[in-house]
Amino acid sequence: MRDGYQSLGWWMRRPAGFGAYALDDYYTRVVGLPLLRQGGLASLFWAGEDLVFEIKTGDDPEPVDPAPLLPIFRSHDLPATCARFARAGYAPESEETTGHATTVWFRGADRMLLGFEQRSERSPFAADAEALRRRRAGAPTLDGCAPLAPELQYLSRVRRRVADLPAALAFYRDVVGLDPVGTDGPAQVLSLGDTVLLELVSGGVARPVPADRSELPDAVISRIHGFVPYVDGLTADGVTWIGEQIHYETGSKLAYFADPEGLPVGVESRTLWGNYPDDVEAERRWALIGS
Repeated sequence: MRDGYQSLGWWMRRPAGFGAYALDDYYTRVVGLPLLRQGGLASLFWAGEDLVFEIKTGDDPEPVDPAPLLPIFRSHDLPATCARFARAGYAPESEETTGHATTVWFRGADRMLLGFEQRSERSPFAADAEALRRRRAGAPTLDGCAPLAPELQYLSRVRRRVADLPAALAFYRDVVGLDPVGTDGPAQVLSLGDTVLLELVSGGVARPVPADRSELPDAVISRIHGFVPYVDGLTADGVTWIGEQIHYETGSKLAYFADPEGLPVGVESRTLWGNYPDDVEAERRWALIGS
């Protein structure tokens, strides 16, 4: 990993045409994610471990098809996940099975896709073995937060559809600095830190670099440490930055760059202003990495 990189921190989703907090019931009751906090037309949900799934309304970006970025949640009882969606009136849009997993896709109340995946206990991926070990050790918790749906563990994979798979692999490996961990069917797989994985698959469409991060409906943001040297290092490696850096009054700092096919990728350093439980947990884990 590039020095200072910790792990995936946030999924940022911007559904079009919804008022503030209009999707809270869907994400809590149907998807199974507990609400962490709200503010600024955004609802933040716990996505397991130290991960946050954020719904930001008001930007209203144009829908993109095929979706270039897709979230996949780890389920240890996929029939239970499907049954919860069925009770709410949602049928699977598609299902796919590989040698190590079955993934079901739902198009929900926000008209955007969510994937839920049950991995084989015989999967060769170290991330899967570690996730299973943690699950058997006890359901994950976050201080002051309700649990996820009983069978859900966390946002475990990010699927990026690209037009040029070798070029995308080279960028995320050599520029972003993610560690490759192998292949999974047609996907090239890299680590996003901890046990979260990035799947690069063919079938996407290259797009111009957006002028602003809010122009696309989905983006991911990673937690980093040492904001200035980290950003300077990416600049030296030739990334294209999107918009201006954001320096919050809390001391946190955020910036977005574009991957080779125009997708915004965020990096953020956080302070413990507010003592948000996800930030506290992330800092605890970072301390363990450095110890």
